[in-house]
Amino acid sequence: MKTITLLLSSQSINNNISGSVQLRDKGCPSLIFRYSKRYAPIGTFHVRFTQRGKTSSKVIGSYPTVTIKVARLAASNYLLELEKHKFTVSRQRIFVNGKDLLNWYIEFRLSDLGISVNTKRNVIHQVSHLLMPSFGVVKIEQISPMYLAENWIIPSLNEYGLSTLKGAFQCLKAAFGQAQQLGYLANNPVKEIAFSDITAGKVIPRKSKIERWTLKQLLNLILAFPEDTKMFCILCLGYLTRNGETALATWNDFDFDKMLWHIPASNTKTGQSITHPITPKMKYILLHYKAWQRKRLRSKFLFPRTNGYRAITPSQAAHAISRHSNSKLRLHDLRKYGSSYLRDMEVDYYVVERILNHKMTALDRTYIHTSVFKIIRGELEKWHDEITDCV
Repeated sequence: MKTITLLLSSQSINNNISGSVQLRDKGCPSLIFRYSKRYAPIGTFHVRFTQRGKTSSKVIGSYPTVTIKVARLAASNYLLELEKHKFTVSRQRIFVNGKDLLNWYIEFRLSDLGISVNTKRNVIHQVSHLLMPSFGVVKIEQISPMYLAENWIIPSLNEYGLSTLKGAFQCLKAAFGQAQQLGYLANNPVKEIAFSDITAGKVIPRKSKIERWTLKQLLNLILAFPEDTKMFCILCLGYLTRNGETALATWNDFDFDKMLWHIPASNTKTGQSITHPITPKMKYILLHYKAWQRKRLRSKFLFPRTNGYRAITPSQAAHAISRHSNSKLRLHDLRKYGSSYLRDMEVDYYVVERILNHKMTALDRTYIHTSVFKIIRGELEKWHDEITDCV
């Protein structure tokens, strides 16, 4: 049977009914869609996996009863469960070498329901490919700055960039720190080691093409976009939201009576919900956009796909913005540009952090609810005035 690789959608399923084919999802390559022989476009979702050297597949749902989004999530979770079994270690929690500790850390992170599938995949990749080859056989007490520099950093630089290795180093520190915090380790050999201690190189952040632009220059570019892409960018810039937080927004998330935008925890990178104040200027822009959208289709999503039943994916939004700007603009550039602009406006660092929805402590959550929300509303009103004054 011929396999066609594409981004699974209701439209792509309908377009490929004819012929003996199965569809592999670009967004989740382990997800396969197979048509019913008698009732196409009805079909079944399968997750493909390799176990003990053999490739197999398992049915995870029937379409359209199970949506594509749910099927992607089910496929990812199934693969993570397979990985989890691969890394399961003794319940005695006795760590002799790096392999014992890293296997435990994989198991610990995979069992955490509060982190996203993407984060779990990233942890698996960092441990399996970047840490295990160098730390698997070394005894815990032998790990030192010298060992890290000579046996890990220097050999790894032949294959990986410095920023990638810095991320893996943070993962290593997190593993040791978690084990010590839970009482599995008496001493943490990497606690006092900084990344700068083991390499002279510096991680150079990727420069934004718009960082030296004036706000008017940036908005002139955005205003030339199609209406939906333009609204997407204005929301990202106005609230410093992440790609996924914006792409998955629904009209029900916006309370125009109380002037609040609620972003659920399921849509955020940090796994914590956030509520933004809707300013008068942003309310006008949003309602104008809603009226424009209603003339074309009715959807619960601010940024729906063609049929209106699904939201666009974050990657689709990123590609659209890159295409319309001739690769001058990336979505994350808007978040960085907006946060820098607010700091230039002398907005308090803590307030900007809360707007960015960076990870909060329990004390932060109390503080944000009792003291900061009115300040955030005031600062966003000034920021949105700056944006609309340039339009």
